[in-house]
Amino acid sequence: MIDLNDMSQWDHPVFPVAVAAQASMVAPGTLRMWFVRERITLKAGEFDPGTDAEKAGLPRLLTFRTVLTIAAAAALVRTGTDVAVAYEAAKEWTWFGEGWNGQGPCPRDPACLFELPSFTFLIHRGGPFAKVVKGNPAPDYPDLFAGGNPVPPSPTIVHLNYIDKYVRGVCEGFLRDA
Repeated sequence: MIDLNDMSQWDHPVFPVAVAAQASMVAPGTLRMWFVRERITLKAGEFDPGTDAEKAGLPRLLTFRTVLTIAAAAALVRTGTDVAVAYEAAKEWTWFGEGWNGQGPCPRDPACLFELPSFTFLIHRGGPFAKVVKGNPAPDYPDLFAGGNPVPPSPTIVHLNYIDKYVRGVCEGFLRDA
């Protein structure tokens, strides 16, 4: 059993695709199609491949970090973002730290949240790029919204605190039952 509070254990394939589907609120068949059609491409270490001839090379078990990434991507997909683009944008949260110049402690580790009472948001304007920002309960982001002509499309904002809490609940439930 792994401890989800220990980041050193987040990259061990433990969670079946069905658990990732539940954690991301996506039908298991839909999630599998994202893999089959290569809308989500996983790198070595992010998953444990299946061994059946029919499923050879497809993910059988996923890491906690991968489940978090899929859940954040699914939130973007529900707002109309392409699956492949959403998955790349979600990696901004799960694979990269924030605001670190290489000295002192990083204010946000990859796949972590900013310390409460601040919230953590994923801001996506389009394309594979996104920005992870720290917000207070009354966020003020004038630089992220439309201004001037032509008016750019408004961004999609994903509240990562909610994603993290829900995914942890689903994954901890699976670990408790195992």
